[in-house]
Amino acid sequence: MNTLKQAAINKDRARRKRVNTSSPAHSPTVKKDLQVERMATRLREKNGELQISPLHLDICTLLAEHSGKPAKMKHSHHNIVSDETRDKKATTIFNAFKQLRGLGYKIERSHSLGQKHLIALFSLWQDQNLSASTIENRVSVLRQFCCWMGKFGIVDDAKAQLSKPLPKRAYGATSDKTWTGNGVDVLSKIEEVADENLIIGLQLKLQYHFGLRRKESWLFQPCIADCLDMIELSRGTKGGRGRVIAIKTVEQRQLLDTCRSLFKGKATMVPKTYKTLKEWENHYAYVLRKHGITKNELGISSHGLRHEFSNEQYEKLEGVPSPIKGGVLRPQQDMDTRYRISQMLGHGRPYVTSCYISSPGLLRRHQAETQNKDMA
Repeated sequence: MNTLKQAAINKDRARRKRVNTSSPAHSPTVKKDLQVERMATRLREKNGELQISPLHLDICTLLAEHSGKPAKMKHSHHNIVSDETRDKKATTIFNAFKQLRGLGYKIERSHSLGQKHLIALFSLWQDQNLSASTIENRVSVLRQFCCWMGKFGIVDDAKAQLSKPLPKRAYGATSDKTWTGNGVDVLSKIEEVADENLIIGLQLKLQYHFGLRRKESWLFQPCIADCLDMIELSRGTKGGRGRVIAIKTVEQRQLLDTCRSLFKGKATMVPKTYKTLKEWENHYAYVLRKHGITKNELGISSHGLRHEFSNEQYEKLEGVPSPIKGGVLRPQQDMDTRYRISQMLGHGRPYVTSCYISSPGLLRRHQAETQNKDMA
């Protein structure tokens, strides 16, 4: 009897579970609608709009449908788009439509976007003298957006109709962006900053000794990341890709011990008095400007410490300076070294290291282009 009663109870539980999971609140459609609404609200607020427009919903619906799908199957575990990346894409797309309205095109829905609109946008960006990387990023986002609408090839067709071609981005360093390459003593400048703000000084040291990005150093959790012989990064990484970096020097170990003594448990290196990451970013930028760490004053940025780390690692592994430092390339060893450095930096592709250490071919092309401009 007890067995029959228990079986009846289990059957009833299973029935109720099926009812609950199949209810409208749990359906994929409702979840997607909520996701679209939240994304559209963020987009509206960021652009100072009073209400959510059909264009907001068009953009966010397409993003919600497609941005969770990997672009390349062989890297599928890396290509699920984060909320931050999705919001940036939404803003880029919406701003493009906003610029079109400023040019006199009254487009209310995303599917109205045509070749003439793209030509007008590309021409505007050229007239604004935007950098090649900025234009290329915008074009890339619009190309993806048009593909989602089934308008394949429309972006490249529009580019072909331009009177002058869009500027091409150089995927590599053509000038030394390290602090030492710009005549700045790394450690003394960091100590100068640390004397005023210890936390920012420590964050700069993390960027220098471990090659962290700015955001990675802000969200660094010393007590969690420190794994004795290496650090494990997850917070603030690009695309949410985690990575490990070996602890090889006394300076690295001492730096981590100092960070651990100041930030306990799960704490990041953003002081609790700052309510948002944006507030800390603004203060961080203010302190760096105060000490001349800008492109305009000393010709450097805090990202230059990541360049410093990359070039130092190259010289340690290769035994010769990097190409941007005037070193002589050894092709076979060079590729292996680039791969190892790319892993430390959190990049999946070795060629990205050219942005930090350059390559002989890139430097030769840049030199030839410079000479041609001088002769013209």
